[in-house]
Amino acid sequence: MPAATFDINDFLAMYPQFTAFNTANPTALSGIFANQAPFFLANNDCVIPNVAQRTTLLYMLTAHIAQLNGALSKGTSQAVGHLNMAKIQDVETRYDQISAVGASSNWYMQTQFGASFWAATAFLRTFAYYSPPRIRRGWIGRY
Repeated sequence: MPAATFDINDFLAMYPQFTAFNTANPTALSGIFANQAPFFLANNDCVIPNVAQRTTLLYMLTAHIAQLNGALSKGTSQAVGHLNMAKIQDVETRYDQISAVGASSNWYMQTQFGASFWAATAFLRTFAYYSPPRIRRGWIGRY
């Protein structure tokens, strides 16, 4: 049961926008990967047996959590959600979240990384029920 491991070079190759954050906080991203991302996707082979796929999904979660924690905001407050309206004079912006998918997806839809994770793990949230064949009682031998 191999666990996915965090490789900062692979992570920054996928998400170069976190380079400055990693330079300023060299252990923050690995800490998010190890301590926070597994709350949302277990780092074992029970759910995603392919280690490369699990690593990519955990990288998506790491980027999502890091952005929510302000890793890309450069000291300013970061708006969360999708830009609904922008106005240049008197600077007015409005943000909203996508709720068409469902309430459980709202947390993931706050960043592009979370939305990617949500889309990539859709197969984990589907369930197909196949009922057993029905036995018709009382019809044996009757035509």
